Amino acid sequence: MITFQLSAQKEIALFDADGDAIAYIGKDSTIYLWEGKPVAYLDKDNIYGFNGKHLGWFVHQVVRDHKGCRVGATKNSANIITKIEPIKGIKQIVPIKEIQDLVPIEPLFNNKLSEYNLEAFLLAGSSTTNPKEPCLITDDFLFYDNSDISILFGTALVASGIFLLSNDVYLYPTYSFYQKENVVPNSFGWAFGLRRKFTHSALEYGASVLYREYDNFNINKDNEQTSQWGGHINFIYDIFHNKKVHWLEKSPLPLTFYLGASVNYIQKLGLGGIVGTQIQLFKRLKIDLRYERTTQTSQLQAGLIFTYNKDD
Repeated sequence: MITFQLSAQKEIALFDADGDAIAYIGKDSTIYLWEGKPVAYLDKDNIYGFNGKHLGWFVHQVVRDHKGCRVGATKNSANIITKIEPIKGIKQIVPIKEIQDLVPIEPLFNNKLSEYNLEAFLLAGSSTTNPKEPCLITDDFLFYDNSDISILFGTALVASGIFLLSNDVYLYPTYSFYQKENVVPNSFGWAFGLRRKFTHSALEYGASVLYREYDNFNINKDNEQTSQWGGHINFIYDIFHNKKVHWLEKSPLPLTFYLGASVNYIQKLGLGGIVGTQIQLFKRLKIDLRYERTTQTSQLQAGLIFTYNKDD
C-alpha cells in the first residue's frame, strides 16, 4: 500500500447529515470550522479536541461518535448529495493542545445518524463540557411501530411482485477502472439483480457493491478501503437480431451481442451505456460479458444469468 502525506493533499471538507459543509481538515491535520475556528485535530484515526477530549474517530472518510454513529463525512463518503461549499473564513490561531484522554474501546461502526450534529460535535473539543451520548438509536430500540410494519409489508409486497414479473436472476463479479478525485482505481465488487425479458431486449434492475480504496488523509497511514452500495437500471437490446451474420451462425454456442443504456446511483446519479455479449450454455443458463461506462462507473463484468421463470 502507498502512504500519502496529508501535506501533499488539499484541505478536506467535512459535511453534515444535511449535506452542508461545516468543517474541513487542514494540511496539518487540524480540523477547522468553516468560519476558520480550530476546534479539533486528527491523531491517526482519532479525533481529539484541543481540550484533550477524545471526540470520536475519522475512518473511511467518515466522522464517527463514541457509539459508532455517523456524524459527518467527506464528499466521497457522504450518503447524500452535498451542497456547494461556501467561501471559508480566515483561519484563527491554533490553541495549545491539552493532555489527551485515553482512547476508548472502538465500537462497531454503523450507518445510524448521530443525534449530535457535526458542528456541536466538534465544538465539544474547544469547551470544558462533556458532550452527551450522541446516538439517537440504540440497540434497546429493537421494535417497530405500526408505520414501520406497514413500510416493511409494502416493501415485501412490491419485491414479491417484481420477482414474479421477472424472468431471470443474475450475478456478476465486477472489476472497476473508475478513477476520480482521490479514488484509487482497480477495485473489485459484485452486481446482482433481476431481469425482465422481451422479444429482443431486456430490462435489468438490481444492486451492486464496490470495494473502493481512497487516498488516506492521515499522516503515515495506508489507503482506506470502503464498500459502496448502489443501484442500477439497465435496458439492453440485441443489435443483430434482424441481421444475418455468418460468423455468428458458425459459433458452436448461441451468441447474442447487445448495446444498452444504464442509469445507476453510487453516491451520485450516473448515466451511461453498456456493450456486451451473452453465450447460451444451457437452456436456462447464460454467460454474460459486458463493459459498463457511466459518469459514476467504468467496469468490466462477467457473470451468469439464470432463467427461473420462462414465459413459454
